[in-house]
Amino acid sequence: MSALPLEPPQDAVIDVRDLGVRVNDTDLVADVSFSIGRGERVGLIGESGSGKSLTGLSLMGLLLHAAMAGLRRLLVAWHPSANAGRPPL
Repeated sequence: MSALPLEPPQDAVIDVRDLGVRVNDTDLVADVSFSIGRGERVGLIGESGSGKSLTGLSLMGLLLHAAMAGLRRLLVAWHPSANAGRPPL
């Protein structure tokens, strides 16, 4: 597998580098990196217990207190037109 570039793609709306989740001294997720471009649909696929839910929860800041997440970079791009035509929450 080739390494991801240091700079995120121009159209990236989410760019994650080296995400890890740990509880006590146990790594539950390690070295997860990905970019999602504008208009892309992405599925996170893996075996049971492979860290799919922990990856998503850590990016949303919803991990339990015992779990710690760390990453080198998280870029979340937002543009006002992303919600064009949608009612406010």
